[in-house]
Amino acid sequence: MKSQRILERRKELGLTQLDVAKGARVSKQAVSKWEKGDAFPKGESLFLLAKVLKCDAKWILSGHGSPEAISNVPDNVTEISNVKSVRNLSQIEKMCAVPVYNVYASCGFGTLNDAEFQLRTEFLPCEWLKRFGLTEETARIIICHGDSMENTLSDSDEVLVDIRELEHPVKHGVYVVRIGKHVYIKRLKYDIMAEGYEVISDNKEEYEPFIVNEDKLQEFAVIGKVVTTVMKAVI
Repeated sequence: MKSQRILERRKELGLTQLDVAKGARVSKQAVSKWEKGDAFPKGESLFLLAKVLKCDAKWILSGHGSPEAISNVPDNVTEISNVKSVRNLSQIEKMCAVPVYNVYASCGFGTLNDAEFQLRTEFLPCEWLKRFGLTEETARIIICHGDSMENTLSDSDEVLVDIRELEHPVKHGVYVVRIGKHVYIKRLKYDIMAEGYEVISDNKEEYEPFIVNEDKLQEFAVIGKVVTTVMKAVI
């Protein structure tokens, strides 16, 4: 069971529920519920929990495989007397672990998202992330879906997103936004007269811009700013 894996892994690492709570940025009560099976972490909480427990989120979800070994030397490496430790490639190359979510942010008519679990982890050079002022805590990778941002972004492109909190109104640029239950990658431009955002598709021939203001702003949220493409789809 997922709850049992969380409990046993925490004890294996010698951590308290409070230690896990601090690392996962939740309350101690939330960790207690996870271990009892009364609730389960999702999205960001799941990613942070996996990081605290030094394991893969997939292992927590399914139990497939095994968590990373606590020892400095992996199981598949034979210890030699003159070998002090074996480091992960991420440590040697100073790579940062950036989670990729299966939130298919729509570059079309909008994608309904009921689940936002981590799909996998990509290792990117930390120095490269620093160019954008990002760390593995503030960077996420999201997949584009559709053709409304064509010429800028294509279907299946993977984009690097800055999830740091932004001041309202945000500057003109490309963002991941949530409108109701739909997630989009769109260009935003604040319209002072309308007191809201103009939501723009770069494929202007097929997609008309629209305004989000007044009551619609209550269901509107900027998830993060698109910084650059990480993987470009080849058509």
